[in-house]
Formats: sequence, structure tokens, C-alpha cells
Amino acid sequence: MKRIAKILILSLVCVCCAVGFAACEEKKDDITPDEYFTFTLLDDDSYEISAKKTDNMPANMVLPSTRNGKAVTSIGISAFVHCSNLTSITIPDSVKIIWDAAFVHCSNLTSITIGNGVTSIGDGAFYNCSSLTSITIGNSVTSIGDYTFSRCGSLTSVTIPDSVTSIGGIAFSDCRSLTSITIGNRVKSIGESALSGCINLTSITFNGTKAQWQAISKGWIWKSGVPATIVHCTDGDVNI
Repeated sequence: MKRIAKILILSLVCVCCAVGFAACEEKKDDITPDEYFTFTLLDDDSYEISAKKTDNMPANMVLPSTRNGKAVTSIGISAFVHCSNLTSITIPDSVKIIWDAAFVHCSNLTSITIGNGVTSIGDGAFYNCSSLTSITIGNSVTSIGDYTFSRCGSLTSVTIPDSVTSIGGIAFSDCRSLTSITIGNRVKSIGESALSGCINLTSITFNGTKAQWQAISKGWIWKSGVPATIVHCTDGDVNI
């Protein structure tokens, strides 16, 4: 009887250990935002987000829109710099500002979707994202900063919505795979060297009239090295 009792006790111990181990394994695999992100509470009672560890990002990342019931409204300066394993990013509508250098040197980032709440994209936000092939810019963005998409060498086409009023200097410079760009009709200024080095850019479309295009303030050598010689406007073409 004693031997049987010992066997039963050992069996129960093994079962409990197995259950405990499985529970630990399940907990380990239960992914939460805290594993990847740091949240900073701002003065307006919303959160700013950044990466906790740049080498610990999932390849396809969707940023959370809330934290503890409060909105995530900004992406911090250099928040995801050098996240080399990141291939796609979706930014929720709750985010209003993408600060400077937020995704700089994310060398494998191929797809960016910017939510409809974003109004400002900071300087160099996506600088040197050399694998970027597509960008979707929300209709609430009003400004694109300096160097924002510079050296995105795999980017082939860009559509800038009508909400944008300014395109910063060197914003798309050295995007050597870029073949077409569409510019919204509310743009008032294009910074210097904004499209310089886009050696395959053959099509520029402006969603406004020729008069509106000619009224845009354009920086020095804004299109240096660009093969396109005309801009397609709604009422005809303009030589550039």
C-alpha cells in the first residue's frame, strides 16, 4: 500500500509540474504591448509611443491606438530607429504627430500606412528606409518635413494628398526607384532639393491648375537630376 501511495504522489507531482510548465509557456507566448513599446504620458493626458528594444520588433507591426483607456497620439523622436527586422508598419488614426527620425534606418521596412489622424510628419521620419516600396499618406497630413522620405531607394510611386500644404527640403531626395509622384492641390511650398537625385522620376502630376502650380514657392534645385520635363496639371501641362 505504501508503495502504491508513493507512486500516486509522484504521479500527482508530475502532473502538477506539467500543468505549471504549460501555464508558464502559455504566459510567455501571451504577447502584450509592454513587451515591445515604451509609453510616455504627456501633458494632455495622452501617450507617446516608442520601441522598448529596437531588435525585438515583430516584422509586421500595428501600433496600438490606446493605453490604459487613453489615446496614443504621437510617435517619439527616434522612436523606432534601426528596427532592422521591421517590414511593415500601420499607424493608427489616433496618432497626430510622427516626430523627427521616428523610423530612420529601418532598412527592411517595405510598407507604411499612415493613419488619417496624422497631421505632421517630422524631419527625417523615414530617412534611409532603403527597402520602402509603398507609402499611404492619410488625408489629414498637412506638412511633410525635411528629409522625411529621403533615400527610400525602393519607393516607386508617391501620392501626396490635397491636405498637404508644404513639402520639406530634401523630402524625397535620392529616391532612385521613384518613377511617379502626384502632388496635392493645396501645396504652397516645395523645399530645396525636395526631389533631387530622383533619377528615374518621369511623371509629375499636380492635382490643381497651371496657375496654382506656378504660384507654388519652390526651393533651389528642387528637382535636380529629375528626367521629367513637364508637370501634368488639371488644365494642361507646364514645362519645368
